[in-house]
Amino acid sequence: MNPQISFSAVLFDMDGVLITSEHIWAQCEIDFFKSLVGNKLEGHDEQTFLGKSPLGIFKTLQKNFELPLPQQEFLERYLLFGLTHVYSKIELSPNVLTLLQDLSQKNIPCALVSSSPYVWIYKALEKTGIAPYFKIIVSADDVEGKGKPEPDIYLLASKRIGIPPFQCLVIEDSDNGLLAGKRAGMQTIGVRNGVNENQKLINADRIWTGILPKI
Repeated sequence: MNPQISFSAVLFDMDGVLITSEHIWAQCEIDFFKSLVGNKLEGHDEQTFLGKSPLGIFKTLQKNFELPLPQQEFLERYLLFGLTHVYSKIELSPNVLTLLQDLSQKNIPCALVSSSPYVWIYKALEKTGIAPYFKIIVSADDVEGKGKPEPDIYLLASKRIGIPPFQCLVIEDSDNGLLAGKRAGMQTIGVRNGVNENQKLINADRIWTGILPKI
């Protein structure tokens, strides 16, 4: 760990950091969106939506691609799609369990901070069994869907875990997530997971590639 990075709590993004969901989303998400807006999505891929909350994705589709569905119908269909096609198939990212065990042994509190709704988070935690390692869990549901890159979700996590923002370390795989962490006044690590090459990760204080190392 870079000696300039000093922290008292670690705030983990979920998708693409803790679990191998991003490659599954990459395989099927754009097809789902195309079924709703047609060929207006030509030239765009999953990177357009990476790190955004379902509400944020709805607003992007509505504003830029003329999504014909009302908000509630879109969210219901999208949440069901995620449960059925993504979170029933996820696995832990390489070395995540070792990293969480290491932090636990050092008595460093951890939080799961995700733009995903609770229904997806609980499905992922049920499948992977890592819930006991997190002192708190925060979803974009807790900030009325105001997800990353806004800092609200990370500021709420800091408040709930009882650690000031400047003593929190954010681990993210998306530009939106890293920007949210920086806007919250936190230290950041960007993760290269094999499917986020188009993310610049410019707001990362340090970048990890592949297997998450011990801290």
